Amino acid sequence: MFGILQKMLEFIQSLSWVSGFFVVTTMSAVFALFTVRLQSEALRWIACVITPVAISYCLYWSPVWFGAGSVSEYSSWSSLFVVPWSVAGILAFLAIMLGIRQHLKAKSAK
Repeated sequence: MFGILQKMLEFIQSLSWVSGFFVVTTMSAVFALFTVRLQSEALRWIACVITPVAISYCLYWSPVWFGAGSVSEYSSWSSLFVVPWSVAGILAFLAIMLGIRQHLKAKSAK
């Protein structure tokens, strides 16, 4: 179990600013696939914002949680990583959600 956590930590620490975009957008798009069929439109929009922000936050702070860095070091850079990653994730989530909803509406109109 410790070996898996160590590998995860190494992977997370190896992420650059740009590769973090890809991780967050990919994970957000996958979660969008699961939330698109929620009946409540309000829940879909809340998920569209909350999910990418939570992914970005957890991805950025996980090295600290695993004990690999100091809080003061990470806190000074957090807004430069978490905010752009979150925006990219929200856009990916929104694109998938709207695309699938549009497809489902067109399919049901036939």
